[in-house]
Amino acid sequence: MKTSLAALVLALAGSFALPLAGISSPWSRVPSTPDKSQGAVVSQVIGAATWVQIAYHRPGVDGREVWTAKNSRDQLLVPRGDEAPPWRAGANECTTFEVSSAVQIEGQDLPAGKYGLFMIVRDEQWTLIFNSDHEQWGSRGHDESKDVLRVDVAPQTGPFTESLQFGFDDAQATTAQAYLSWGEVKVPFEVSVPVMEK
Repeated sequence: MKTSLAALVLALAGSFALPLAGISSPWSRVPSTPDKSQGAVVSQVIGAATWVQIAYHRPGVDGREVWTAKNSRDQLLVPRGDEAPPWRAGANECTTFEVSSAVQIEGQDLPAGKYGLFMIVRDEQWTLIFNSDHEQWGSRGHDESKDVLRVDVAPQTGPFTESLQFGFDDAQATTAQAYLSWGEVKVPFEVSVPVMEK
């Protein structure tokens, strides 16, 4: 009996381990050494079977005022305002936002697919940009004509977050609050799945 139970446990463990062995990076670049801003992926099921996945890189605050700090070339770490290029919402490759079926972002339709997620940062109102080109380094190649959706949201003051983080709060049957958090700024946005009347 003990032998059969042990065999069953090993078989089940193997069945869970196999999918993990097939996991591949969501980014095309494979670093030769660890990134200073490590990659991360967060996902959430909304509705019956809609997967939402955000893949990004996590820069640290490192003692800086990140929202006003400048780099060695005297440029803002996070571009601000309508005249600046959109921000990649992270570090390294642009952040990607992928949905397995159509969703709504703050009540506006976004078709199923994978998008580059960019942000226009302002004091009172940010603009989230979902761009059909999700294979960009940063936002250097951002082409406004490929923007599929733009949504305005309000930033909030949140608990201090050292390494930039995306996540999901308040997951309900058909909605969840996605958010970006870095430093003492939190930017929430609602992701919802339209429910068909039966």
